[in-house]
Amino acid sequence: MKMVAERTSVILWSRYLRRILTLSCLAIPVVLFSNNARALEFSAGALNFSTQTPQSIWSDGDAFLFNYNKFIGIDTGSRSLTVNPGQFSRSGYSVDPYFLFSTDLRTGINVGAKVDGGSVNAALNYSASFSAPDTIVKGQQFNLLGNANLLGSSTFNTQSPNASAWIDGVLDYYAGAYARFDVVQPSILADHDYRMGNKGYTDNNTTNAPYKTLVNIDYTPEIASFNRNNSGIFRVLGIDRGLEYSVGATTIGIGPDWSVNANGVVSGGSLHGSDTGTLLTAEMDVDQLILAGNPALGTGVGFDWGIVDFEMGYELIDITAGLQMGLQQDFSLQSNLMVDLIFSDWVELEGIGQTQSFSGLLNDLPAITLLSDLVEVTPTYWVDATFANDSKLVFDAIFGVDMLDFYISANYDFGFASGGYDRPSNPAYSNDQTLPLFDIGIFNNRFALNGFEKVQGSAFTLAAAPLPSAFWMMLGGCAAMAGVSKRRRVS
Repeated sequence: MKMVAERTSVILWSRYLRRILTLSCLAIPVVLFSNNARALEFSAGALNFSTQTPQSIWSDGDAFLFNYNKFIGIDTGSRSLTVNPGQFSRSGYSVDPYFLFSTDLRTGINVGAKVDGGSVNAALNYSASFSAPDTIVKGQQFNLLGNANLLGSSTFNTQSPNASAWIDGVLDYYAGAYARFDVVQPSILADHDYRMGNKGYTDNNTTNAPYKTLVNIDYTPEIASFNRNNSGIFRVLGIDRGLEYSVGATTIGIGPDWSVNANGVVSGGSLHGSDTGTLLTAEMDVDQLILAGNPALGTGVGFDWGIVDFEMGYELIDITAGLQMGLQQDFSLQSNLMVDLIFSDWVELEGIGQTQSFSGLLNDLPAITLLSDLVEVTPTYWVDATFANDSKLVFDAIFGVDMLDFYISANYDFGFASGGYDRPSNPAYSNDQTLPLFDIGIFNNRFALNGFEKVQGSAFTLAAAPLPSAFWMMLGGCAAMAGVSKRRRVS
Protein backbone atom coordinates (compact mmCIF):
# COMPACT_ATOMS: atom_id res chain seq x y z
CA MET A 1 0.00 0.00 0.00
CA LYS A 2 2.83 2.36 0.82
CA MET A 3 4.55 1.56 -2.47
CA VAL A 4 1.37 2.42 -4.38
CA ALA A 5 1.08 5.77 -2.61
CA GLU A 6 4.69 6.66 -3.40
CA ARG A 7 4.22 5.70 -7.02
CA THR A 8 1.11 7.87 -7.20
CA SER A 9 3.02 10.84 -5.75
CA VAL A 10 5.83 10.43 -8.32
CA ILE A 11 3.30 10.34 -11.17
CA LEU A 12 1.53 13.49 -9.94
CA TRP A 13 4.87 15.29 -9.44
CA SER A 14 6.11 14.35 -12.91
CA ARG A 15 2.85 15.58 -14.47
CA TYR A 16 3.17 18.93 -12.65
CA LEU A 17 6.83 19.31 -13.70
CA ARG A 18 5.96 18.42 -17.28
CA ARG A 19 3.26 21.10 -17.41
CA ILE A 20 5.63 23.74 -15.99
CA LEU A 21 8.39 22.88 -18.47
CA THR A 22 5.94 22.69 -21.38
CA LEU A 23 4.70 26.19 -20.58
CA SER A 24 8.32 27.37 -20.28
CA CYS A 25 9.22 25.88 -23.68
CA LEU A 26 6.16 27.46 -25.21
CA ALA A 27 7.34 30.81 -23.82
CA ILE A 28 10.61 30.57 -25.78
CA PRO A 29 9.15 31.55 -29.20
CA VAL A 30 7.01 34.17 -27.48
CA VAL A 31 10.13 35.80 -26.05
CA LEU A 32 12.01 35.48 -29.32
CA PHE A 33 9.24 36.76 -31.57
CA SER A 34 8.47 39.61 -29.20
CA ASN A 35 11.85 40.98 -30.26
CA ASN A 36 10.24 42.12 -33.57
CA ALA A 37 8.30 44.89 -31.82
CA ARG A 38 9.07 48.23 -33.50
CA ALA A 39 11.31 50.23 -31.22
CA LEU A 40 14.45 51.54 -32.94
CA GLU A 41 13.85 54.49 -35.29
CA PHE A 42 16.40 55.94 -37.73
CA SER A 43 15.18 59.23 -39.27
CA ALA A 44 16.62 60.49 -42.55
CA GLY A 45 15.08 63.92 -42.03
CA ALA A 46 13.99 66.01 -45.02
CA LEU A 47 15.31 64.86 -48.41
CA ASN A 48 15.26 67.37 -51.29
CA PHE A 49 15.69 66.40 -54.94
CA SER A 50 15.79 68.95 -57.79
CA THR A 51 16.42 68.60 -61.51
CA GLN A 52 19.88 69.96 -62.23
CA THR A 53 19.08 70.80 -65.88
CA PRO A 54 15.73 71.57 -67.56
CA GLN A 55 14.11 68.35 -68.80
CA SER A 56 12.01 67.90 -71.94
CA ILE A 57 8.21 67.88 -71.62
CA TRP A 58 7.95 65.48 -74.59
CA SER A 59 10.35 62.63 -73.81
CA ASP A 60 13.09 61.65 -71.37
CA GLY A 61 16.28 63.69 -71.58
CA ASP A 62 17.38 67.31 -71.47
CA ALA A 63 15.13 69.96 -73.02
CA PHE A 64 15.80 71.05 -76.61
CA LEU A 65 17.13 74.60 -76.98
CA PHE A 66 18.40 76.15 -80.24
CA ASN A 67 20.20 79.49 -80.35
CA TYR A 68 21.38 81.06 -83.63
CA ASN A 69 23.33 84.30 -83.97
CA LYS A 70 25.03 85.27 -87.24
CA PHE A 71 26.71 88.55 -88.22
CA ILE A 72 26.72 89.40 -91.93
CA GLY A 73 28.77 92.41 -93.01
CA ILE A 74 32.18 94.04 -92.72
CA ASP A 75 34.52 93.75 -89.76
CA THR A 76 37.85 95.49 -90.38
CA GLY A 77 39.28 94.78 -86.97
CA SER A 78 41.66 97.27 -85.39
CA ARG A 79 43.67 99.26 -87.96
CA SER A 80 46.39 101.80 -87.17
CA LEU A 81 48.30 104.50 -89.07
CA THR A 82 51.60 106.02 -87.97
CA VAL A 83 52.78 109.49 -89.10
CA ASN A 84 56.34 110.54 -88.16
CA PRO A 85 57.46 113.47 -90.34
CA GLY A 86 60.87 113.76 -88.69
CA GLN A 87 62.64 116.26 -86.48
CA PHE A 88 62.44 120.02 -87.07
CA SER A 89 65.23 122.24 -85.73
CA ARG A 90 65.47 126.02 -85.44
CA SER A 91 67.39 128.59 -83.32
CA GLY A 92 68.91 126.05 -80.96
CA TYR A 93 65.88 123.89 -80.25
CA SER A 94 64.23 121.00 -82.07
CA VAL A 95 60.75 119.40 -82.21
CA ASP A 96 60.15 115.75 -83.05
CA PRO A 97 56.40 115.17 -83.72
CA TYR A 98 54.85 111.71 -83.79
CA PHE A 99 51.21 110.77 -84.60
CA LEU A 100 49.32 107.47 -84.32
CA PHE A 101 45.74 106.92 -85.49
CA SER A 102 43.56 103.87 -84.82
CA THR A 103 40.19 102.82 -86.32
CA ASP A 104 37.86 99.82 -85.91
CA LEU A 105 34.75 99.36 -88.09
CA ARG A 106 32.05 96.71 -87.87
CA THR A 107 28.88 97.24 -89.90
CA GLY A 108 26.17 95.01 -91.38
CA ILE A 109 23.22 93.04 -90.00
CA ASN A 110 22.87 90.53 -87.19
CA VAL A 111 20.40 87.65 -87.69
CA GLY A 112 19.20 85.77 -84.62
CA ALA A 113 16.73 83.03 -83.81
CA LYS A 114 15.78 81.03 -80.74
CA VAL A 115 13.69 77.87 -80.49
CA ASP A 116 12.75 76.40 -77.09
CA GLY A 117 11.20 72.94 -77.32
CA GLY A 118 9.57 73.23 -73.89
CA SER A 119 10.99 72.18 -70.54
CA VAL A 120 10.12 71.14 -66.99
CA ASN A 121 11.95 71.66 -63.70
CA ALA A 122 10.91 69.73 -60.60
CA ALA A 123 11.64 69.86 -56.88
CA LEU A 124 10.60 66.76 -54.90
CA ASN A 125 10.76 66.84 -51.11
CA TYR A 126 10.45 63.70 -48.97
CA SER A 127 10.55 62.69 -45.33
CA ALA A 128 12.03 59.24 -44.72
CA SER A 129 12.83 56.93 -41.81
CA PHE A 130 13.77 53.33 -40.91
CA SER A 131 12.49 51.24 -38.01
CA ALA A 132 13.91 48.01 -36.59
CA PRO A 133 13.12 45.69 -33.60
CA ASP A 134 14.39 46.79 -30.22
CA THR A 135 16.24 43.47 -29.92
CA ILE A 136 17.93 41.86 -32.92
CA VAL A 137 19.22 38.29 -32.64
CA LYS A 138 22.13 37.28 -34.85
CA GLY A 139 21.05 34.61 -37.31
CA GLN A 140 17.37 35.39 -36.80
CA GLN A 141 15.35 37.11 -39.55
CA PHE A 142 13.69 40.45 -38.79
CA ASN A 143 12.03 43.26 -40.73
CA LEU A 144 13.82 46.55 -41.36
CA LEU A 145 10.92 48.79 -42.36
CA GLY A 146 11.36 51.89 -44.51
CA ASN A 147 8.86 54.72 -44.61
CA ALA A 148 8.77 57.54 -47.21
CA ASN A 149 6.27 60.39 -47.58
CA LEU A 150 6.07 62.96 -50.38
CA LEU A 151 5.77 66.44 -48.83
CA GLY A 152 3.29 69.07 -49.92
CA SER A 153 6.13 71.50 -50.68
CA SER A 154 7.03 69.46 -53.78
CA THR A 155 6.33 71.16 -57.10
CA PHE A 156 7.18 71.32 -60.79
CA ASN A 157 6.92 74.09 -63.37
CA THR A 158 6.87 73.87 -67.15
CA GLN A 159 8.06 76.27 -69.82
CA SER A 160 6.00 76.29 -73.01
CA PRO A 161 7.59 75.71 -76.43
CA ASN A 162 8.54 79.04 -77.95
CA ALA A 163 10.18 80.50 -81.03
CA SER A 164 11.50 83.95 -81.87
CA ALA A 165 13.54 85.59 -84.64
CA TRP A 166 15.04 89.02 -85.28
CA ILE A 167 17.24 91.10 -87.60
CA ASP A 168 19.30 93.98 -86.20
CA GLY A 169 21.40 96.57 -87.98
CA VAL A 170 24.95 96.96 -86.73
CA LEU A 171 27.17 100.05 -86.81
CA ASP A 172 30.13 99.90 -84.47
CA TYR A 173 32.89 102.42 -85.21
CA TYR A 174 35.80 103.65 -83.15
CA ALA A 175 38.43 106.24 -84.02
CA GLY A 176 41.26 107.33 -81.74
CA ALA A 177 44.47 109.36 -82.02
CA TYR A 178 47.75 109.71 -80.18
CA ALA A 179 50.24 112.58 -80.58
CA ARG A 180 53.65 113.18 -79.05
CA PHE A 181 55.99 116.18 -79.35
CA ASP A 182 59.55 115.81 -78.05
CA VAL A 183 60.98 119.30 -77.62
CA VAL A 184 64.72 119.78 -77.09
CA GLN A 185 65.64 123.33 -76.01
CA PRO A 186 68.97 125.07 -75.10
CA SER A 187 70.63 123.70 -72.01
CA ILE A 188 69.45 126.53 -69.86
CA LEU A 189 65.85 125.43 -70.51
CA ALA A 190 64.24 122.08 -69.73
CA ASP A 191 63.42 119.46 -72.32
CA HIS A 192 59.71 118.62 -72.72
CA ASP A 193 57.68 115.65 -73.87
CA TYR A 194 54.14 116.67 -74.77
CA ARG A 195 51.58 113.86 -75.28
CA MET A 196 47.92 113.62 -76.20
CA GLY A 197 46.00 110.64 -74.86
CA ASN A 198 42.87 109.93 -72.89
CA LYS A 199 44.11 112.46 -70.33
CA GLY A 200 44.43 115.22 -72.89
CA TYR A 201 47.68 117.12 -73.33
CA THR A 202 50.28 116.37 -70.70
CA ASP A 203 53.87 117.40 -70.10
CA ASN A 204 56.46 114.72 -69.29
CA ASN A 205 53.76 112.21 -68.36
CA THR A 206 54.27 108.84 -70.00
CA THR A 207 51.63 106.96 -68.03
CA ASN A 208 48.55 108.18 -69.93
CA ALA A 209 46.56 105.79 -72.18
CA PRO A 210 47.82 105.57 -75.77
CA TYR A 211 44.72 106.95 -77.52
CA LYS A 212 42.44 109.93 -77.31
CA THR A 213 38.95 108.81 -78.40
CA LEU A 214 37.70 110.89 -81.29
CA VAL A 215 34.62 108.90 -82.40
CA ASN A 216 32.87 105.98 -80.69
CA ILE A 217 29.59 104.75 -82.24
CA ASP A 218 27.77 101.64 -81.04
CA TYR A 219 24.37 101.51 -82.77
CA THR A 220 22.25 98.36 -83.19
CA PRO A 221 18.74 99.33 -84.37
CA GLU A 222 16.11 96.60 -84.70
CA ILE A 223 15.05 96.09 -88.33
CA ALA A 224 12.41 93.40 -87.78
CA SER A 225 11.50 90.92 -85.05
CA PHE A 226 8.94 88.26 -84.22
CA ASN A 227 8.10 87.36 -80.61
CA ARG A 228 11.37 88.78 -79.37
CA ASN A 229 11.80 88.22 -75.62
CA ASN A 230 8.51 86.28 -75.71
CA SER A 231 6.62 89.51 -76.40
CA GLY A 232 4.16 87.94 -78.85
CA ILE A 233 4.64 90.99 -81.11
CA PHE A 234 5.71 91.36 -84.74
CA ARG A 235 7.69 94.59 -85.30
CA VAL A 236 9.12 96.21 -88.44
CA LEU A 237 11.52 99.18 -88.04
CA GLY A 238 10.33 99.59 -84.48
CA ILE A 239 6.64 99.77 -85.44
CA ASP A 240 4.36 97.26 -83.73
CA ARG A 241 2.51 95.40 -86.47
CA GLY A 242 0.85 93.04 -84.01
CA LEU A 243 -0.40 89.66 -85.13
CA GLU A 244 -3.91 90.62 -86.13
CA TYR A 245 -5.29 90.78 -89.68
CA SER A 246 -8.68 91.94 -90.96
CA VAL A 247 -10.48 90.73 -94.06
CA GLY A 248 -13.77 92.53 -94.44
CA ALA A 249 -15.85 91.99 -91.33
CA THR A 250 -13.59 89.14 -90.12
CA THR A 251 -10.57 89.64 -87.89
CA ILE A 252 -7.96 86.90 -87.45
CA GLY A 253 -5.62 87.11 -84.49
CA ILE A 254 -2.59 84.90 -83.80
CA GLY A 255 -1.81 84.40 -80.14
CA PRO A 256 -0.37 86.27 -78.44
CA ASP A 257 -0.98 84.25 -75.26
CA TRP A 258 0.01 80.87 -76.73
CA SER A 259 2.39 80.10 -73.85
CA VAL A 260 1.29 77.13 -71.74
CA ASN A 261 3.14 77.24 -68.41
CA ALA A 262 1.85 74.93 -65.68
CA ASN A 263 2.73 74.66 -62.00
CA GLY A 264 2.35 71.24 -60.40
CA VAL A 265 0.95 70.76 -56.88
CA VAL A 266 0.72 67.63 -54.76
CA SER A 267 -2.62 65.81 -54.92
CA GLY A 268 -3.27 62.16 -54.08
CA GLY A 269 0.40 61.30 -53.65
CA SER A 270 1.50 62.76 -57.02
CA LEU A 271 1.80 66.17 -58.67
CA HIS A 272 -0.63 67.61 -61.20
CA GLY A 273 -0.73 70.82 -63.23
CA SER A 274 -2.36 72.16 -66.40
CA ASP A 275 -2.69 75.32 -68.47
CA THR A 276 -4.27 76.53 -71.73
CA GLY A 277 -3.05 79.12 -74.23
CA THR A 278 -4.76 80.71 -77.23
CA LEU A 279 -3.25 79.91 -80.64
CA LEU A 280 -5.73 81.44 -83.08
CA THR A 281 -8.89 83.56 -82.93
CA ALA A 282 -11.23 84.23 -85.87
CA GLU A 283 -13.87 86.83 -84.97
CA MET A 284 -16.66 88.22 -87.17
CA ASP A 285 -18.52 91.52 -86.75
CA VAL A 286 -22.01 90.14 -87.42
CA ASP A 287 -23.93 93.43 -87.61
CA GLN A 288 -21.37 94.93 -89.99
CA LEU A 289 -21.57 91.85 -92.20
CA ILE A 290 -25.39 91.91 -92.32
CA LEU A 291 -25.69 95.62 -93.03
CA ALA A 292 -22.66 95.72 -95.35
CA GLY A 293 -21.26 98.82 -93.69
CA ASN A 294 -24.56 100.69 -93.30
CA PRO A 295 -24.14 103.08 -90.34
CA ALA A 296 -27.69 102.54 -89.10
CA LEU A 297 -26.57 100.54 -86.09
CA GLY A 298 -23.40 102.47 -85.37
CA THR A 299 -20.84 104.84 -86.78
CA GLY A 300 -18.14 107.26 -85.79
CA VAL A 301 -16.40 110.45 -86.96
CA GLY A 302 -13.21 112.18 -86.00
CA PHE A 303 -10.39 114.52 -87.04
CA ASP A 304 -6.99 115.52 -85.81
CA TRP A 305 -5.76 119.04 -86.56
CA GLY A 306 -2.69 118.84 -84.36
CA ILE A 307 -3.73 121.39 -81.78
CA VAL A 308 -7.31 120.07 -81.74
CA ASP A 309 -8.27 116.39 -81.68
CA PHE A 310 -11.91 115.30 -81.88
CA GLU A 311 -13.56 111.88 -82.05
CA MET A 312 -17.18 110.82 -81.54
CA GLY A 313 -19.28 107.72 -82.27
CA TYR A 314 -22.08 105.44 -81.19
CA GLU A 315 -23.14 101.80 -81.35
CA LEU A 316 -26.77 100.81 -80.96
CA ILE A 317 -25.79 97.16 -81.07
CA ASP A 318 -22.53 95.38 -81.79
CA ILE A 319 -22.65 91.61 -82.28
CA THR A 320 -19.50 89.51 -82.62
CA ALA A 321 -19.18 85.75 -83.10
CA GLY A 322 -16.25 83.51 -83.88
CA LEU A 323 -14.07 80.49 -83.22
CA GLN A 324 -11.09 80.19 -80.91
CA MET A 325 -8.42 77.48 -81.01
CA GLY A 326 -6.14 76.88 -78.05
CA LEU A 327 -3.52 74.46 -76.79
CA GLN A 328 -4.24 72.67 -73.52
CA GLN A 329 -1.58 70.65 -71.72
CA ASP A 330 -2.20 68.47 -68.67
CA PHE A 331 0.89 67.30 -66.77
CA SER A 332 1.35 64.79 -63.96
CA LEU A 333 4.44 63.63 -62.09
CA GLN A 334 4.61 60.41 -60.08
CA SER A 335 7.68 59.46 -58.06
CA ASN A 336 8.96 56.82 -55.66
CA LEU A 337 11.73 57.25 -53.11
CA MET A 338 14.45 54.68 -53.77
CA VAL A 339 17.44 53.74 -51.65
CA ASP A 340 20.85 52.13 -52.08
CA LEU A 341 21.99 50.39 -48.89
CA ILE A 342 25.64 49.49 -48.26
CA PHE A 343 26.28 47.05 -45.35
CA SER A 344 29.63 47.05 -43.57
CA ASP A 345 29.45 43.24 -43.23
CA TRP A 346 27.63 40.38 -44.90
CA VAL A 347 23.90 40.06 -44.28
CA GLU A 348 21.25 37.76 -45.67
CA LEU A 349 18.28 39.35 -47.47
CA GLU A 350 15.10 37.42 -48.09
CA GLY A 351 14.81 36.42 -51.74
CA ILE A 352 18.35 37.68 -52.49
CA GLY A 353 20.75 35.74 -50.30
CA GLN A 354 23.99 36.85 -48.70
CA THR A 355 25.08 40.31 -49.86
CA GLN A 356 26.60 43.61 -48.76
CA SER A 357 24.34 45.90 -50.80
CA PHE A 358 20.73 46.48 -51.76
CA SER A 359 18.99 48.83 -54.22
CA GLY A 360 15.24 49.24 -54.44
CA LEU A 361 12.08 50.87 -53.18
CA LEU A 362 12.47 52.27 -49.66
CA ASN A 363 8.89 51.32 -48.74
CA ASP A 364 9.48 47.69 -49.73
CA LEU A 365 12.68 46.43 -48.06
CA PRO A 366 13.21 42.63 -47.81
CA ALA A 367 13.52 40.87 -44.46
CA ILE A 368 17.11 40.83 -43.19
CA THR A 369 19.27 38.48 -41.11
CA LEU A 370 22.46 39.69 -39.40
CA LEU A 371 25.40 37.31 -39.75
CA SER A 372 27.61 39.32 -37.39
CA ASP A 373 27.14 41.19 -34.12
CA LEU A 374 27.42 44.71 -35.58
CA VAL A 375 26.52 46.02 -39.07
CA GLU A 376 26.69 49.65 -40.16
CA VAL A 377 24.19 50.64 -42.86
CA THR A 378 24.93 53.57 -45.21
CA PRO A 379 21.92 54.74 -47.27
CA THR A 380 21.94 56.77 -50.49
CA TYR A 381 18.56 58.11 -51.63
CA TRP A 382 17.30 58.77 -55.15
CA VAL A 383 13.95 59.19 -56.90
CA ASP A 384 12.37 57.16 -59.65
CA ALA A 385 10.09 59.73 -61.35
CA THR A 386 7.65 59.42 -64.25
CA PHE A 387 6.27 62.46 -66.11
CA ALA A 388 3.14 62.47 -68.28
CA ASN A 389 2.11 65.03 -70.91
CA ASP A 390 -1.40 65.02 -72.39
CA SER A 391 -1.68 67.76 -75.06
CA LYS A 392 -4.77 68.58 -77.08
CA LEU A 393 -6.20 71.29 -79.31
CA VAL A 394 -9.35 72.78 -77.81
CA PHE A 395 -11.97 74.64 -79.85
CA ASP A 396 -14.36 77.17 -78.32
CA ALA A 397 -17.16 79.30 -79.73
CA ILE A 398 -17.03 82.96 -78.76
CA PHE A 399 -20.04 85.28 -78.77
CA GLY A 400 -20.45 88.86 -77.62
CA VAL A 401 -23.14 91.55 -77.56
CA ASP A 402 -22.68 95.25 -76.72
CA MET A 403 -25.67 97.63 -76.72
CA LEU A 404 -26.18 101.38 -76.40
CA ASP A 405 -22.61 102.60 -76.50
CA PHE A 406 -21.62 106.26 -76.95
CA TYR A 407 -18.16 107.77 -76.82
CA ILE A 408 -16.73 111.25 -77.36
CA SER A 409 -13.26 112.75 -77.04
CA ALA A 410 -12.30 116.39 -77.62
CA ASN A 411 -8.85 117.70 -76.69
CA TYR A 412 -6.86 120.86 -77.44
CA ASP A 413 -3.26 121.89 -76.90
CA PHE A 414 -2.20 125.48 -77.67
CA GLY A 415 1.08 125.27 -75.79
CA PHE A 416 0.17 127.86 -73.19
CA ALA A 417 -3.15 126.07 -72.48
CA SER A 418 -4.41 122.51 -72.92
CA GLY A 419 -7.39 120.43 -71.84
CA GLY A 420 -10.48 118.68 -73.12
CA TYR A 421 -13.21 116.19 -72.42
CA ASP A 422 -13.12 112.40 -72.73
CA ARG A 423 -15.98 109.89 -72.34
CA PRO A 424 -14.59 106.47 -73.24
CA SER A 425 -16.53 103.59 -74.72
CA ASN A 426 -18.79 102.08 -72.04
CA PRO A 427 -21.82 100.15 -73.34
CA ALA A 428 -24.98 100.06 -71.25
CA TYR A 429 -25.21 96.29 -71.76
CA SER A 430 -22.36 93.88 -72.45
CA ASN A 431 -22.30 90.10 -72.52
CA ASP A 432 -19.30 88.04 -73.68
CA GLN A 433 -19.37 84.22 -73.59
CA THR A 434 -16.97 81.42 -74.44
CA LEU A 435 -18.55 78.00 -75.02
CA PRO A 436 -16.44 74.82 -75.31
CA LEU A 437 -17.06 72.86 -78.52
CA PHE A 438 -14.66 69.92 -78.84
CA ASP A 439 -11.01 68.96 -78.51
CA ILE A 440 -8.51 66.93 -80.54
CA GLY A 441 -5.76 64.96 -78.82
CA ILE A 442 -2.38 65.56 -80.44
CA PHE A 443 0.08 64.07 -77.93
CA ASN A 444 -0.10 61.73 -74.97
CA ASN A 445 3.06 60.20 -73.55
CA ARG A 446 4.46 58.99 -70.25
CA PHE A 447 8.23 58.80 -69.76
CA ALA A 448 11.00 58.84 -67.17
CA LEU A 449 11.90 62.23 -65.72
CA ASN A 450 15.64 62.36 -65.17
CA GLY A 451 18.02 65.06 -63.99
CA PHE A 452 17.77 64.40 -60.23
CA GLU A 453 20.95 63.94 -58.21
CA LYS A 454 21.32 61.31 -55.48
CA VAL A 455 21.36 62.39 -51.82
CA GLN A 456 23.82 60.80 -49.39
CA GLY A 457 22.16 59.87 -46.08
CA SER A 458 23.50 59.42 -42.56
CA ALA A 459 24.67 55.93 -41.61
CA PHE A 460 23.02 53.96 -38.79
CA THR A 461 23.99 50.77 -36.95
CA LEU A 462 22.17 47.46 -36.49
CA ALA A 463 23.49 45.60 -33.41
CA ALA A 464 22.68 42.00 -32.51
CA ALA A 465 21.90 41.41 -28.82
CA PRO A 466 23.16 38.21 -27.02
CA LEU A 467 20.50 35.69 -25.92
CA PRO A 468 19.39 36.25 -22.27
CA SER A 469 20.37 33.76 -19.51
CA ALA A 470 16.72 32.84 -19.08
CA PHE A 471 16.84 31.35 -22.56
CA TRP A 472 19.53 28.84 -21.55
CA MET A 473 17.66 28.02 -18.31
CA MET A 474 14.54 27.22 -20.32
CA LEU A 475 16.55 24.99 -22.65
CA GLY A 476 17.87 23.16 -19.58
CA GLY A 477 14.31 22.77 -18.30
CA CYS A 478 13.20 21.31 -21.60
CA ALA A 479 16.06 18.81 -21.43
CA ALA A 480 15.09 17.85 -17.89
CA MET A 481 11.48 17.33 -18.95
CA ALA A 482 12.65 15.09 -21.76
CA GLY A 483 14.66 13.00 -19.18
CA VAL A 484 11.68 12.61 -16.83
CA SER A 485 9.47 11.46 -19.69
CA LYS A 486 12.09 8.88 -20.66
CA ARG A 487 12.34 7.52 -17.05
CA ARG A 488 8.56 7.16 -16.89
CA ARG A 489 8.58 5.09 -20.03
CA VAL A 490 11.34 2.89 -18.60
CA SER A 491 9.36 2.46 -15.31
